[in-house]
Amino acid sequence: MFADFLKVIALFIFPLLLTSVFHHFVVIKRNLWQSLTFPVDFGGTINGERIFGPTKTFRGFVVTIVGASLVTYLTYPLLSTPNVVFYVPSWLIGALLGLGYSIGELPTSFLKRRFDIAPSQQVGGAKGVFFYLLEQVDSVATAVIVALLISNIPISTGIILFTMGSGFHVSIDAILYVGGYKKKLDRPLLLRKLLTRK
Repeated sequence: MFADFLKVIALFIFPLLLTSVFHHFVVIKRNLWQSLTFPVDFGGTINGERIFGPTKTFRGFVVTIVGASLVTYLTYPLLSTPNVVFYVPSWLIGALLGLGYSIGELPTSFLKRRFDIAPSQQVGGAKGVFFYLLEQVDSVATAVIVALLISNIPISTGIILFTMGSGFHVSIDAILYVGGYKKKLDRPLLLRKLLTRK
């Protein structure tokens, strides 16, 4: 029973986790598929400020959706269980999760632009802590909502997925800073405190 539960968790989290790592450490780092680096807001502005900003591109959407779809399709035979019923084919599970994950980042980007926070930048104080935490849970929350809509998993499992997914998200972000991947960016205040705790 517990083994089946772990399979369910892995089926939802692993495709997005692996795709996220691939996106950051391979695609962005090597600047692959540059033709897709077109902003999803098409350069549009509201009151002179970008809607989402230049860092939210179609490349991110394509990599996340296609990557999660492929990983889910390949791992589904190993991780699927009789107790969890999906209402869509296995390849579409990952695609929808990837779409939900990608869309979830947009509202935060929209809010940051309205608060005059530059793309991929952090600010200090309570506002900085708020937006850093929001960035860690926004896409996870929308992916979990998608998971609840396309399967019969209970809300309790969705809460566990949200908690674990957010934890993985924070961990990857910390690794990106500590490993120097985000060396050009200042570490968020909250992350600095967490990394320097003894």
